[in-house]
Amino acid sequence: MDDMDINLEDLTPDQLAELNDELQQRLSIYMRHVVAIAGAYEICTSTGVHPKTPFYYSAMVVEINNHWYLLSAGHAFQEIEDLIHSPDAEIVRCGIDDTFLEQTASQPFDFDYLSAKRHVHFNSVIHDGLDYALIQLAPFYRRLLNANGIVPLTNEHWDPDSVANSSTFLMAGFPNDSIDAGITHHGNHYQARAKGKANFLYIERGTSDTETQFTRFVGQIRPEHNIADIKGMSGGPIFCFKDADFTPYYVAGVQSKWDRDTQTTFACPISTIVDHAATFLQEAAS
Repeated sequence: MDDMDINLEDLTPDQLAELNDELQQRLSIYMRHVVAIAGAYEICTSTGVHPKTPFYYSAMVVEINNHWYLLSAGHAFQEIEDLIHSPDAEIVRCGIDDTFLEQTASQPFDFDYLSAKRHVHFNSVIHDGLDYALIQLAPFYRRLLNANGIVPLTNEHWDPDSVANSSTFLMAGFPNDSIDAGITHHGNHYQARAKGKANFLYIERGTSDTETQFTRFVGQIRPEHNIADIKGMSGGPIFCFKDADFTPYYVAGVQSKWDRDTQTTFACPISTIVDHAATFLQEAAS
């Protein structure tokens, strides 16, 4: 049954409940690969130290040459890099949120981003079509992710021929309007919070007149979504399928950019990212 052709108004309450259970079961398969990177930081000014709204970025877990990495959008993680190199900012805590599977009972865990081997590519001056961040995960973090049911995407998921033959696309991530992030002050200390809810959007293949050095996947957000803003979903995967069964599934790319006016979205193919980051990946694995 193709979910996109269903008229929900024609379904009984029992049928709707059955459909929702089926959909949640399907989506949990894809959420095995999706996580969020959260972090609290402070800005120091002449008036003192000021905690800021925590960041919360979409990401996926991939395996390349037997090593695990977080893969996300470069422009998002460039913001973290800017904080690290700023003399007036300090990241006080960073963590990985992998608690989106139904069977998950544990809490998000701390992640030492500063010590991780990482490579962030984002050209803000000349947009070359590539926009990605790769952060290596040490065995300790792999075990924590495994315990929560997270498994990595592998090269079979981003096979270019399989992606080219796909006809159905599903974007996953954490848009800003789904994220509860803020600061609660308690006298002389404060508590930072950040938690997102995964969103899924159906998209179709799209077109773009803009040429870039590296070829991008271009998608068109389906009109029934009526999206005002998908900011925050950058870094999440665009899953794709060859038929309405939603299996087997592949990844068309890493969501990196979108045009609000045309409802067009752009993604960096993982195969292209792996080729571009070959030197980093070789050094990280050594």
